Amino acid sequence: MTENRTAYIIGASIAGLLAAAALSDRFGRVVLLERDDLADDERGRRGVPQSRHIHGLLSRGLDAMETLLPGLTGEVEKDGAPTGDILEDYQWLADGHPLPRVPSGLRALSATRPFLERHIRTRVAALPGVEFRTARTVTGLIAAPDGRITGVATDAGDLTGADLVVDASGRGSRSRRWLADLGYPEVEVENLDIGLTFVSRYFTAEGQDLGAPLGTLSGAYPEQPYGMNVARVENGMVQLTISCIAGSPPPRDHDEMVALAERLEADVALPLLRTAEPLSAITSMRFPREQRVRFDRMDRFPDGFLAVGDAVCSFNPTFGQGMTLAGLQALLLRERVDVGFLAESAKLADVPWAMVSSNDRRYGPDAVPDPYTKRLRAALPGSPDLAKIYLSVANLVLPPSALREAFA
Repeated sequence: MTENRTAYIIGASIAGLLAAAALSDRFGRVVLLERDDLADDERGRRGVPQSRHIHGLLSRGLDAMETLLPGLTGEVEKDGAPTGDILEDYQWLADGHPLPRVPSGLRALSATRPFLERHIRTRVAALPGVEFRTARTVTGLIAAPDGRITGVATDAGDLTGADLVVDASGRGSRSRRWLADLGYPEVEVENLDIGLTFVSRYFTAEGQDLGAPLGTLSGAYPEQPYGMNVARVENGMVQLTISCIAGSPPPRDHDEMVALAERLEADVALPLLRTAEPLSAITSMRFPREQRVRFDRMDRFPDGFLAVGDAVCSFNPTFGQGMTLAGLQALLLRERVDVGFLAESAKLADVPWAMVSSNDRRYGPDAVPDPYTKRLRAALPGSPDLAKIYLSVANLVLPPSALREAFA
C-alpha cells in the first residue's frame, strides 16, 4: 500500500525536508514543492531571509534530525562544521550573567542555516520516492466532494492524486486563506509583538578569540535590549549576529556595529569587528512578532491536510526552537498523519511557546516583570549543576518543572 500513496509537501526548507524524511517511510511518492530556485543558496535565499543570521540548533533538535537521517551530524562535521558541548564549548551570558563552562552532555553543532539545510536536502533527495519541484508556487488547496484535500493548485497547473498535503511553507503560509476559500471558519491566531531586528555579518575566524571554542552567546534582557551572538561556523568562518528587541534601533553600518559592541557585556564582538576580515556584506532582517496558528482548535478541519514548522508556530528566532520543533513534528509524522496530528503537534509546541513568550513579555510598555527568571539567571554563575539543568530545559531535553525543582 505504501508505494501507491502520494504526499505533497509545500515548502522545501528544513521543516519540509524533515517532513519528507519522515513520510518517505509511509508514502511511495513524496513531492516537495518549493517556490525558490534551490540551485545556489550558499548565503541564503529569498524565501528564507532568516538564513543569513545565526541559527541555533537545540540539542533535542539535533537528536531528532539524527533519528530521521542517521549519520547526518557526522557528515556535516566532516564537511567543516564544528561540534562540541553546548555548555562547555560556548560562553553563555544570561541576562548578563556568565554561565560556568562545564561539560553538560548536550551536543552542539555550529553551522550556518544554508550549510545545514544543503546537507539535509542532499540526504532527503537520495531517499526513495522523493521528488523536488522548484520554482513552483502553490496557490490553493484542491478538495474532493467529501471535503478531503486531494491536491494543490500551483502557478504551473493543478497537482492532484494526493493522499496527504503538508504545509511547510513557513511564516508566509497562506493556509488560513486557502481553508477560508473552502468554507472553513477563521483560524485563531496568537500573536506577540516583539519588534525584533537582526543584523549580521560573516568574518574570517583566523586569529580570533571568540571567548570559547564555539563562540559566545549573549542574550538581550530588559536592562539591555541588545543581544550579541558570535559563532564559529563551517570552513573557518565566524558569524556575528546582533539582535535588537522591543523596537531598539539596529546598527545600520559597520561603524554603528562597533559603537554598539562597545556597550555590550560580551567583549568578543569588538575585536572581531575591528580586526577580522569581513567575508560578507552586512545584512538585516525584521521579525515584528511571534505567531502561533491554532489549527488544533478548529471545530472542522479537512482530512488529508496538515501543517508543520513556522506555518504553525513561529518563535523568536533568538531561542533556536524552530528547527527543533520541526524535527519533533517530523518524528510525529512517522506515527500519525490523520487530523489528530494537529492536537499532538500543539502539545509539542506548548512548552517552547510558553518559555519564549514569557521571556519576551518582559519588554515594552506593557512589560510583565518576571522576578523568578531574574533571580534564576543571577544564580547561574555560581552553580554548574543549575547551569546544566537550565540549558537542558532551554534545549527541550528536560521539562521546565526540572528548573523549579532545582531552584525554587
